[in-house]
Amino acid sequence: AMRAFFAKEFVGDHVTMEVREVIDHHGDILVRAAFDGTYDKTNLPDDFVMTSYFSIRDGKIASLAVIFNQPSPY
Repeated sequence: AMRAFFAKEFVGDHVTMEVREVIDHHGDILVRAAFDGTYDKTNLPDDFVMTSYFSIRDGKIASLAVIFNQPSPY
């Protein structure tokens, strides 16, 4: 399922990621990366950075969440 998702949503849209930061947080991995590619960028910032949260169990990805973190207005 993951291969099909990435083949369609990332490879098909020629998405590139420029890794900005990698954090090991108690065994979970956080990857902050700037995304670019040929996808629809309407209403996205020029520097489109998202954070991927990987949970690794027994050497395999157990869960993955990708979030567009925005600075707090406060």
